[in-house]
Amino acid sequence: MASLAGLGTTGETAYVVIERIDGSDSGKVWDAGSEALDTYDSSDIDDYDIAATEEGTASGRYAVTVPSSLPGGRYRIIWRIRAGGSPTESDSPFWEETIDWDGSNIVGLTTATSELTDVPTSTSSALTWMLWIGALCFHRRRTNKADGKTYVYQSDGSTVLGEVEFSDNGSEVDILKGVDP
Repeated sequence: MASLAGLGTTGETAYVVIERIDGSDSGKVWDAGSEALDTYDSSDIDDYDIAATEEGTASGRYAVTVPSSLPGGRYRIIWRIRAGGSPTESDSPFWEETIDWDGSNIVGLTTATSELTDVPTSTSSALTWMLWIGALCFHRRRTNKADGKTYVYQSDGSTVLGEVEFSDNGSEVDILKGVDP
């Protein structure tokens, strides 16, 4: 049983929506009621939420279990805060991540390397490049929607290894803190 964690504000009613982003089912969302991938339909939004639970008493760290019947593939995990009594399309997203799922375990993450078009040539840029590629291959990357920053986490999903920033065109990466080259 695999779980995911997202960081938000404490005391919220949080949930995730899981969207397939590869293969013939790309663009379909997980329907928690029927336990199947479904073509998105606004009128079915309340079928797509998977409730998250805040860990501790005021941590702002929310956890959710990946559905065991979710087929293997690449998925976008969109964390949202429920504003009313049931999920709506206007609920605010606060966290997003992309995972590779083998049908039972998270086996990796979708890297941003396809956006990185220029391989750096300076020593410090090359070192940053290697650290980032290593972090993407062996750890998780998540963008916190509350502050817009991208963090790299250890495989435990909670230990922050560093904060990274992409240039506007995605060709440069800066490690802002947490990783000491």
